[in-house]
Amino acid sequence: MTNKNSENNLTVMENIRLAIVFPGKITKFNGIGKIFFKSYPAAERIFTNANISFGSELASSCINGFDYTYDSEIKKLLSSHILSCLFANILRYYNITSKAFLGSSLGIYAALFAAKSISFDESNYLIKSLIDSISQNSDNISPAYAEISGLNEKTLISLIKNSLSESSLSISHFNAQNHFIVSGNEQEILKLIELSKKMDAFCQLFLKADYLIHTNFLKLSPLWHETLNNINFDDPDIPVFCDTEVKLFNSGQEIKMLLSEHITKPVFFESSIKALIAEGINCFLEVGGGGVLSKQIRWIDRKVRVHCIEDEDSFEKAIKVLK
Repeated sequence: MTNKNSENNLTVMENIRLAIVFPGKITKFNGIGKIFFKSYPAAERIFTNANISFGSELASSCINGFDYTYDSEIKKLLSSHILSCLFANILRYYNITSKAFLGSSLGIYAALFAAKSISFDESNYLIKSLIDSISQNSDNISPAYAEISGLNEKTLISLIKNSLSESSLSISHFNAQNHFIVSGNEQEILKLIELSKKMDAFCQLFLKADYLIHTNFLKLSPLWHETLNNINFDDPDIPVFCDTEVKLFNSGQEIKMLLSEHITKPVFFESSIKALIAEGINCFLEVGGGGVLSKQIRWIDRKVRVHCIEDEDSFEKAIKVLK
C-alpha cells in the first residue's frame, strides 16, 4: 500500500507545471528576510548589492522588517523587489524550475531577474529609475484607490460613466471575477464607493496613494525611456508573463518595448492566470508574504495548486513539494 502511494505521489510530482509569481508589493514580511539572511550565502550577496543600489537602510528593513503602516510606499515597493529577487536566487539554489515567471505589476522586474534577462544590479537600476520618474511627474491631486467587489465589470464601468467621473477614475486592476481596484481622485473614489454600496457591493480597502500606477493618469518623464535604452535585455531563459499585456514574452527586445508604457496600463490578473492555465500551468508559487495573489488565484480556479512563501514553515513545505 505504501509503495502504491509513493508511486501516485511521484506521478503527481512529475505532472506539475509550475509558474512562479512575483507580486509588485509584498504585504507581510514575518521576519523572513532575517531567516534567509542567516541561512543562505545568496542572501548576503543580494543584500550587499542592495546596499550599493539603495543604501543600507533599505536592506536593513528587508532583514529586520519595518512599520508597514507608516513607512513610505517607495520603501515598500523597493523592499518587495529585493526580497523577491532573493527568493528567486534561493529557489534557483534548490533547483526549483518553472515553466513561466509571472511578474505582476512591478514584480516584473524580479521576474526578469529570475529569468536571467537582466542582472540584479540592472533590475535595481530600472525599478529605482521608474519610481523616480513616477514621483517627479505625479501631479494628481489627492490620489487614492479602493478595492471593490461584488459588481461585474460592465456595471462598475457604467457606474463610473454615470457619475461623470471618467476623467478622474480608472479601473487599474482586474483581479478576479467581480473584484477590481479603482484608482483616481480621492473624492471621486469615495463617491463611487457609496454608489457601489447601494448596489450591494463591498469596498474591501480604501487607501490614499502617492501616485496612480497602472492608469493613464500617470505621466513618465523622458528619463525613463533613456534608462530603458541603457539596458540590454537578454532573451529570458524561461518565458516571462506580463499581466498588463496578458502575454508570454521570450524576446529581450520585446520585453524592452513593453516596459516603455507598462506602468501606465491596467493589470489583467484574472485573464493572465486563465491564460497560463490554458498553457498547461497547474501549480502557482507566490513569492512573498501575505498571499494576496495566491488568494486571487484560488478565486479564479480552485483546481490548481497554489503555494505562497510567507514564512520559514511555508517555504520549507513548498520546497518539499516542488523539489
